[in-house]
Amino acid sequence: MQFDQKFFRENKYVRLGIFVLFLAIVTAFFPRNRISSLSYEVGSSWLQPDVTAPFTFPVYKESADYEQQKREASLRVLPVFRRSVAAKFDTVRFSELLTVLSDTLAKTLEQQFASADSLPRSLAVGGLDFTAAESAVLLADYQRSLKLRSESASLLSLFRRMLPALIAPLIADGILSLPKSELGSPQFVIRAENDREESVFPASDFRDSLEAHLTLEELYLNRLARQRIPSGTGNEAVMNDTVRIALKLSSLFLTPNIIYDAGQTRADRARAVAAVPIADGLVAENEKIISRGEKITADVKRKLDSFLRTKISRETQTGELRLYLGKVLIIVIISALFVLFLYLFRDRVFFDNMKLVLIAFIILTVLAATWYSLRFDSVSPYLVPMGLASLLLTIIFDSRVGFFGTISIALLAAAIRGNDFSYAIASIFAGGLGVFTVRDIRHRRQIFISVLFVYLGYVISILAFNFARLSTLEELLDDLKFAGIGTAICFLVYPILLVIEKVFSITTDLTLLELSDVNHPLLKQMAMEAPGTYHHTLQVALLSEQAASEISANPLLCRVGAYFHDIGKLSNAEYFTENQSVLAEATYSSVIPLTPFDKGGRFENSGGNGISGNNVIGGDVSVETIQPVAFANPHDTLSEPESGRIIGAHVKDGVRLGRRKHIPEEVLDFIPQHHGTTVIHYFYDKAVQKAAATASATAVNLEDFRYPGPKPQSRETAIVMLADGVEASCRSLSSPNETTISKMIDIIIRKRLDEDQFSECPITFAEIAAVKKSFIQTLTASQHKRIKYPGQKI
Repeated sequence: MQFDQKFFRENKYVRLGIFVLFLAIVTAFFPRNRISSLSYEVGSSWLQPDVTAPFTFPVYKESADYEQQKREASLRVLPVFRRSVAAKFDTVRFSELLTVLSDTLAKTLEQQFASADSLPRSLAVGGLDFTAAESAVLLADYQRSLKLRSESASLLSLFRRMLPALIAPLIADGILSLPKSELGSPQFVIRAENDREESVFPASDFRDSLEAHLTLEELYLNRLARQRIPSGTGNEAVMNDTVRIALKLSSLFLTPNIIYDAGQTRADRARAVAAVPIADGLVAENEKIISRGEKITADVKRKLDSFLRTKISRETQTGELRLYLGKVLIIVIISALFVLFLYLFRDRVFFDNMKLVLIAFIILTVLAATWYSLRFDSVSPYLVPMGLASLLLTIIFDSRVGFFGTISIALLAAAIRGNDFSYAIASIFAGGLGVFTVRDIRHRRQIFISVLFVYLGYVISILAFNFARLSTLEELLDDLKFAGIGTAICFLVYPILLVIEKVFSITTDLTLLELSDVNHPLLKQMAMEAPGTYHHTLQVALLSEQAASEISANPLLCRVGAYFHDIGKLSNAEYFTENQSVLAEATYSSVIPLTPFDKGGRFENSGGNGISGNNVIGGDVSVETIQPVAFANPHDTLSEPESGRIIGAHVKDGVRLGRRKHIPEEVLDFIPQHHGTTVIHYFYDKAVQKAAATASATAVNLEDFRYPGPKPQSRETAIVMLADGVEASCRSLSSPNETTISKMIDIIIRKRLDEDQFSECPITFAEIAAVKKSFIQTLTASQHKRIKYPGQKI
């Protein structure tokens, strides 16, 4: 079954499931044996009412100390072994094996199939596995003994006499079934089968299997050195093969007889661990634990922890339910702040389930690290990379999502830590600095600057809280060290973003930065093939970026969207007026060198429609009047519907080209949405006029001249729609000034509003007014005049 991405992104039940699952996972992170009504740390002052013990309770050990004591108790229990009476040298089986080997060698010689490959297989009896060289040594030795007519001179006979005398004493001394490296103790216990008697032995009094084989090898070599070796076996290679044959035979009978009892050892260690006391003190009923204003010491903190732990254990089932519901409500309250913000102000995020999954994943990752850090009392909470979540949320979405997300994560993490709100304040401050220094990112080094600001936020917060609770210098340096490590993890934000972009199909500002380079191949192609469109694109990008900054939209997205909004015109560049080169009349009064050229329109240094021949002075041209020669307009040969289809096709052509060049969908949205569902009025009006002039019975269909849409879906695409229309219209003004530019912008905005183009995007009238003001400032500034230089004639 194919995954329906659209269904997953938009279905409300999927969204509800995300919220419920998030709530369940965060609830699981809350410690079960902690009440969230109290928050305290060693070194801080107790600001709540006096605490008196309402009942007698034990003072529990610190979890780290208790775990260490349990480990030590377990290690003090010696490993248990049993002596196997049945494990001894089997003389009969050893003799039978040698007889089988001898018979096999005899048959091999008789049948004459002693090839290098078949011989080892034929000698593989009784679990033996000889190499080809070892098999050849045995066969050669057997042939030699036959020639000598003395079976006692063979290696098998030598093994029969020598090996039992070497193996039996080793077994009698005792061979351990467990390697000494795995004992974990220099001693062990040999316990009787009835479990009533046991003896402790040093491990050095026994051999494990490896040591037994090494000892046997040494004994065998010494014995060979003292005996007369049969002739033909004196060379070193044959001697080594002989030793290996002997060891392979011995390994079948050198069996351990001191057997490790893993089950009994585990049981003994479990009893020792269970015997370690979990508490080392007692607080009597009505004994005062701490008074208001008193400094919390490590001993007092243990008493408070023990009091809360005992209080939980004394609760009934109803009390446990209240405790659980309290935790759930805390999570709901904190999460609701963030969810409501998304619903009211970032609906494009709230109603996109894929983005909700991404936000939940980022939050849960930080909370999981917070929960895991609670298992280690020596680990500072500042090791958790809270700043990483702040940077990710800001770069992926925006600064407000990043800041509200930082607040929610910090409060949830503080609640998991038992209402450690000094940590929450430090995290919000450090994360907030990261958010506001990485917003509107313009270059990659900005990330590194933001990471430094995150650490600065932690440094200021840690200094404040440590000074307030009179912490020692060592405690202060520890917190700064862990905060530095946690902040350093933030440098992973860039590779993490690459993975997130790929998995969740999200375009971040870092990708937009890469696309904002005007040397992008598509933009370079536009500059060469459609220079008018290219210049229009740059102007629209400038207008859009400035306007986006005024209404706190994404100026980088506006700029990049504007760069690529007209790439579809590359397919038929000559059909768009900005690319149909017509030189306007101009007056020059300076003498300049001029080379006649031909680029569509033709300029000649002779009379007629070109440059007057009277203006040629010594090879230079003083140009006073240039009369334009216009390009032929390709629309002159087309009907109005055909022209409308060509103009409208640049939207689909642009989307198709952008996808082929791997432009992100968030940028491609600008191509159809900057026109929305507007009408190509020039050709529609012309078609209506022609139909009226010819009294045609065929009505002109408005929909044939309408762009396919959709309408702008975001403030950024709405801005580019306005900038596109404003830039083109203001270019046609005969005397552009602030008044005429303002009137033209009003006309464009009113026209777009009348066409209902902004009904599907969240832009407000106040924001449109701010956009208009920005457009006026930018366009008016671009119309500045320059003074003529002395002697200038052109």
